[in-house]
Amino acid sequence: MGMMNTMRTKMHFVLWGLLIMFLGSMTVGGLVGGADILDEIFGLFGVSDEDPQKSIAIVNGELISPDMFFQVIQNRRQAARQQGQELSERDNDQLYDEIWNELVQLTLIDQEVEQLEIEVTDDEVYYELETNPPPIFQSVPDFQTDGSFDHGKYLTALHNPQGDEWLYWETFTRDYLPRKKLLDRVKYSLTLSEYEVKQEFISRNVDHTLSGLAIPASSFRDEEFNATDEEVSAFYKSHMDDFQQDETRVLRYVKWDKKPAAEDTTDTEQFGEDLIRKINDGADFATLSEIHSADPGSAAKGGDLGWFGRGRMVPPFEEAAFKANSGEIVGPVESRFGYHIIWVREKRGEGDTQEVLASHILLNIEMGPSTRSRLKREATQLLYEVEDNGFGKAVEISNTPLDSSRQFTENSTIPDFGFSLVPTRFAFRSEIDAVSDIIETDNSFAIMQLIEIHEPGPQPLEDVRKRIERDVRQEKQMARAEKRIHEVYEELLAGKSFAELSETNDDVKLIEEKERKLSTALPYIGSKNPRLLGLIASSGPGELYDPFEGQRSWVIIRYDSQGEIDEEEWLVQKDFLYDELLTNRQNEAVNAYITELTDNADIVDNRRHHIR
Repeated sequence: MGMMNTMRTKMHFVLWGLLIMFLGSMTVGGLVGGADILDEIFGLFGVSDEDPQKSIAIVNGELISPDMFFQVIQNRRQAARQQGQELSERDNDQLYDEIWNELVQLTLIDQEVEQLEIEVTDDEVYYELETNPPPIFQSVPDFQTDGSFDHGKYLTALHNPQGDEWLYWETFTRDYLPRKKLLDRVKYSLTLSEYEVKQEFISRNVDHTLSGLAIPASSFRDEEFNATDEEVSAFYKSHMDDFQQDETRVLRYVKWDKKPAAEDTTDTEQFGEDLIRKINDGADFATLSEIHSADPGSAAKGGDLGWFGRGRMVPPFEEAAFKANSGEIVGPVESRFGYHIIWVREKRGEGDTQEVLASHILLNIEMGPSTRSRLKREATQLLYEVEDNGFGKAVEISNTPLDSSRQFTENSTIPDFGFSLVPTRFAFRSEIDAVSDIIETDNSFAIMQLIEIHEPGPQPLEDVRKRIERDVRQEKQMARAEKRIHEVYEELLAGKSFAELSETNDDVKLIEEKERKLSTALPYIGSKNPRLLGLIASSGPGELYDPFEGQRSWVIIRYDSQGEIDEEEWLVQKDFLYDELLTNRQNEAVNAYITELTDNADIVDNRRHHIR
């Protein structure tokens, strides 16, 4: 009964733990379980309804309920707190995106299961429960022997139910297996030959001697390779699809940066002096460091910095530490990191070789409550002015600096506000000319006005000009490198050597004859260049290969020799390599399959109506 009572107590947590575990994976075996049970509890899916308040997303006509979305969010946050993590504003924004994408993809998988009429039998459900117990059960003490999961005890409980305690797990498994079957179809359609495995073994374990020449694109730096206005315009027109973007908006805003004021610096210095008095009165330095120091590395060791010589610390710290006597407490010493309280424990050596053994407490200079209140009052005062005079006039009257954003999309951030999506959400939930309340982000307070709304279409040329100029320049450089490498190749065929050509041409770089593993990054070629691997696999030592494109360069490679293949080691590694390569290939195939489902789906994103 103890085991069953434990299970009943844990049932709700365990169920959610399993959901998060499956939804948290985008690889083989992920995104396949839990939706139907959760549908029964929260109403995950529904028929189509255009009211955005009734869904967080609509996927091919099926609703994902806001209740479901926020319940998963809540449980993911709870799991983070149980692990001692506090989610920042950026973490929460990422969490919203992750959960939304996971639920959309899970919905798509369910739709495929239904369309393909994939079903499971009772025997398959029972076999799955017997052979693949949910991982969360391994933490139940009644299923353990000597601290390890005991499969026999698990089977005994499964075969001898005391009531309906297995009903949820049977239902879960019955819903999980069709999804698993669907993804198994993708996985097991793949094959991997022994030849491919052997080539991977060779690339990782066998030395190949290669030599050659390279002409990097960076060799050509003259102004002739800069993009002209005509080239920029032509590139923009011919790559218009690359510059398409969703609806964009533009804000203008006034902001107050959360920076410490002079009084905060004074308060921090005073606190440092208070700590020194406590230490001088007998308080333990190490304990105070663990409690107050903003240097986590040394605080965990009671502030211990170990021995250090000159040139290792920032100048103000170094000067104070080397001037102090052994056993002396000095500070507060201000540096760019804040204020330091330094305990010089011991000194050794003389002159330039002198070293100090010290501990410290680092106090960050941070914005204090009074500064925060002042900034908030200033923002509030401007907001009153906005209500009386309008945004533009209020800013003019207050003589407050006014900034504007560039165009941004619904899922992008604004540089002045770090990773916060709060300004973006305001913009996409507002009408033109709307003025925000005071918006607080990690680094500032702000008041904003929405001043532009742009329909989906290509980004303005000026917004992408620098990117185009870079791309055009690289294209021209690579074209010249290709032309030059063929000229050099002709000289090689005429009898000149690698060394001679590299010595007499500044743009030609020598790839020295050297033993290398093909799995490692090769100069000017990169790691596992498919062209090079294909050439080596289909030829023997002594071959001089035609020029081919490397890593932002054009190269000529000669395959000089190959080391011996250790056949015994091949037999040792073969099965491991096969499993690794096949798993990677299966993961890639499943991800590609889910991406294709997503790209071809009709998806309505209603997050803007629910996330503030």
